[in-house]
Amino acid sequence: MRALRFVLPILLVLAPSSARAAEAVFGVEGLTQFNTNVFYQTEDGQKAGSFRGGPSLILRDRTGQLGWKMRYRPSYEAFYNVSGIDSFYHLADGEISWRPSAATELYANDIFSFTPTRSVSFESETGTVLAQTVPDFANDQVLQNTLNLGIRHAFTPRWLADVSVSSSILDYQGDIYTDSSSLNGQAFATYGLTAADRIGGGFGYSRQTIEPPIADSSTTSYYQLYTIWNHDFSPTFRFQANAGPTLVDSPSNLQESFSDIPEFSLPVGNGTLLPINPASCEIQSGVVNIGTCNVYTLPIGGSPPFLTANQLGLDSLVTLPLSGSRPDSGGTSLTYFANLSVTKQWRNFSLTASYVRNASTTSGINQSVITDTYRLFGAWRPSPLWEFLLTGLFIQRTSDADQPQYFVVGQVAPGAVPCSLVVFGSVVDCGTLPGVRATGVAATLRGSAETRYSTYLITTQINRYLSRSTYVYARFTWDRQNTRQEFEDLFTESTSLATSSYLRYVVAIGFVYEFDPIHLAWD
Repeated sequence: MRALRFVLPILLVLAPSSARAAEAVFGVEGLTQFNTNVFYQTEDGQKAGSFRGGPSLILRDRTGQLGWKMRYRPSYEAFYNVSGIDSFYHLADGEISWRPSAATELYANDIFSFTPTRSVSFESETGTVLAQTVPDFANDQVLQNTLNLGIRHAFTPRWLADVSVSSSILDYQGDIYTDSSSLNGQAFATYGLTAADRIGGGFGYSRQTIEPPIADSSTTSYYQLYTIWNHDFSPTFRFQANAGPTLVDSPSNLQESFSDIPEFSLPVGNGTLLPINPASCEIQSGVVNIGTCNVYTLPIGGSPPFLTANQLGLDSLVTLPLSGSRPDSGGTSLTYFANLSVTKQWRNFSLTASYVRNASTTSGINQSVITDTYRLFGAWRPSPLWEFLLTGLFIQRTSDADQPQYFVVGQVAPGAVPCSLVVFGSVVDCGTLPGVRATGVAATLRGSAETRYSTYLITTQINRYLSRSTYVYARFTWDRQNTRQEFEDLFTESTSLATSSYLRYVVAIGFVYEFDPIHLAWD
C-alpha cells in the first residue's frame, strides 16, 4: 500500500497528460469452486465451496513515446458451507514505459494485492485446554506490493544495458504472522556476439527484512555476480540463462534481544506439550514465569491465537529455570542464484521449462530462505476458440542458515510417562530426540534446525473463447506441501527429524467477460 500510494497516482497524472488514444475497458469476472482443504490443514482438511465475482476496469494507451496500462479487479468471495470467512479481494497493477529516444527506455511497474489469509483455530467448549474443542474459522488480510523501476539503453546495436531497482512488502494486517520487506537492485549489460547469441554479465544486491509479530526483526543481504547467455537455436527455439555465485550475509543471531530466553513447551496432562512463544514470557531473577507466557494452542502450520498459560488454567505448573542461551547462527556463506529457461514453439503449441534459484521471504520460519523453483508450462490452441493450459511446479525452500533452537521440555514429574513435544503437528517422544537431558522436572534440547518446504503444484485449465478477450474456463489444481525439519544437537552432532504435509484439490468453473473498449479523448 505504501508504494502504491505513490506509484499509481503518478501513472494517473502522467497518462492523461500524454494520452492521445487512451481507452477504457470494463468487464466482469466470476467463478465457483470447490476446495478440499481451505485452511491447508495437515489432516482432516475443511472442505468448502464458494462463489467469487466482481467487476474489472482497464485503462490503457500504448501509442506514442509514452505507453501505459492500469488494471483494477475487486471481487467478493462467499462460501456455501463455512461461515465467517467470506471476504473481499483487491487486485491492481500498473505499468508505464517512456522512450525519450530510440535508444533509451524508462519503465516502471507496480503489482498490488489485498487478499485474505484464512485460518482455523480450536476453542475449548469449557475453557480448559483438555476439554472438547470446536473449530473457529477466521480471515486475516495480507497486503502485498511490488514496485520495479528501471532504465534500458542501447549504446550500440550490439551493446545493451539495463539498471533497475525494486522493492516489495508483505504486510499481514494482524499480530500472528511474520511481515517481510525487501529492496533489490541490479545492473547488467549484454553484447550481441552473433545473430543467434547474446552474452553478458551483471551484479545484483538484495536486502530482506523479516519482522516477526514478537521479537526483533532480522535482515539478510545477498550479493550476486552472474553471467548471461541467450541463444536462439531457431526462430522458434530459444534458450536463456543467467547464473553466478551469491554471497549470503545472515544476522549473527536471529533474536538478539531474546538471546537468553530458550524456546520451550508446556506440559499438559500425561506429558503432552504445547509450544510456547519464548519472547512473551516474563523473567524474574533468572526464572521463567510460565503463567505469563503466550501459548500456541495449535500445532505449527495453523493459525494459533496467543493465549497465556493463566488463561488456559495452567498457572499452577512449576516455573522453569533458565539454563543457557540460544546458539549463535548466521554469518556469511556462499551459494548461487540462477535463472534458466528453454522455450519451444510449434504451430499451435508452445512449451517452456525453467529453473529459478533466488531468495524468498515466504518461509514461515521467521527468516529468509533460498528457493529453488522448477516450472513447466504448456499451451495448446488447436483453434481460435479453444485453449488448453498445463502448469507444473516444484518449489523447494531451504533455510539459508541453520535456525537456532533451544527447547526446555517439561515432565509431569520425575519418572512419569515420557514427555512429548508437538513439532509440526506430530507428537514426538522426547526420549527419541538428541540432546534431551533430564533435570528434575525439565529436560533440555540444545541445537539447531534446518527447515525445508517442498511444494508440488499441477494446474490444468481449458478455455473456450467467445471473443478475443471473453471466455469461459474450467480449472483443476492439485497442491501438496511437505515440511521437513532436521534438528541437530550441538554436543553429540546427532540428528532427529520432524515432518508434516498437507494436500488439497481445487476445482473451479468461471468466466471472464470484457465489454467493447471505450475510447477516451484527452487534450
